[in-house]
Amino acid sequence: MARAAGVTNTGTAVLISRGAGPAIIAYAEELGADQIVMGTGDKRGVKRLVLGSVAAEVASQAGCSVTVAR
Repeated sequence: MARAAGVTNTGTAVLISRGAGPAIIAYAEELGADQIVMGTGDKRGVKRLVLGSVAAEVASQAGCSVTVAR
């Protein structure tokens, strides 16, 4: 979908031995990305506190803009 809309530098990566948040941030840094766009599982309340949120981790630690969609 993104490529059809003319978006470049789209891709998929498999990174082993890292948590999801740090892996996403590292991959964005490797690409020199100026924005990360990601979805969220929309967990609320206790579930979010217990399970954490990859989107929140990426948004707070990434060195570029982060857009999170539900």
